[in-house]
Amino acid sequence: MIKNQIDYVLVDKRFRNSIQNSKSMPGADCGSDHNPVLVTMRIKLQRVRRAKKKVKWNRNNLKTPEIRKEYRVRLDKQIQEQNIDTGADIEEIWKKLSECIEVVADEICGKEQLPRKQNWMNAEILRKMEERRLCKIRKDVRQYKRLKHEIRRMCREAKDRYYEDKCKEIEMLDIVHSQLLYQKIKDIRPKGSRAVQTIKSKQGQKLIEKAEVLDRWAEYVEDLYKDENRGEADVGDLREEVYTISGKEIEAVIKDLPKGKACGSDNIAAELLQGMVERGIEIMTTDQTNEQDIQVGVFSRRL
Repeated sequence: MIKNQIDYVLVDKRFRNSIQNSKSMPGADCGSDHNPVLVTMRIKLQRVRRAKKKVKWNRNNLKTPEIRKEYRVRLDKQIQEQNIDTGADIEEIWKKLSECIEVVADEICGKEQLPRKQNWMNAEILRKMEERRLCKIRKDVRQYKRLKHEIRRMCREAKDRYYEDKCKEIEMLDIVHSQLLYQKIKDIRPKGSRAVQTIKSKQGQKLIEKAEVLDRWAEYVEDLYKDENRGEADVGDLREEVYTISGKEIEAVIKDLPKGKACGSDNIAAELLQGMVERGIEIMTTDQTNEQDIQVGVFSRRL
């Protein structure tokens, strides 16, 4: 009598070293002519590091003149209370200034409320959903099924009513040729999922490691600005020149910052900087240029 092994366990190539043991159990009664195959594996997964969640301020409140004025007055008072020393290290100055902005933004603007996933959802539907959840806990099958059908009907009616009202509103905006027409159409359009963007090497291979991605970006920027026909520029003697940035230049740059964009690593939005008073601009104009940086042609970080 000949027995052939026809049952296997497929394992990805990267996990082949994790297999510790495998065996078949011909004596198991499983109602089939196949024999169960058991595999013992030992896998050590990489720990997922979750990024610290940043606070999003409700920057739309600053569009109101009264709130914007109150923000400027409160920020000026907060900066005076901190008594920021302009002779300190530039990183220390920015840390204290950003803390003043965050305190006032939390007090005046408040945190941004997360919008509902479905705009047509109402409190009555949510209450019915809570009742359905309690019925599931109590294992009341009949009441659970009744609430399930009722919630589906209420969701269908609320959704139809919501889109009907939105269509009527869009028709009225179209009649009066309002600029809000395109914004209303954009609000009701389905938001598709974004495709995952990957960085590829010159050979077309996808890069996953952070170091490889950074090297690829450096290589791309170097090739982008590479010009073999251009000679070296004569910058003169940098030791005899003094580079200073005036308050008007910083104020002009802050004024031209685009609104509604994502914050940087410091979590300070452009709208919060644009609401600063003259004292904040003076602190940001503090001269922090290092003489050694000038000699090598590199300027220290400016706020």
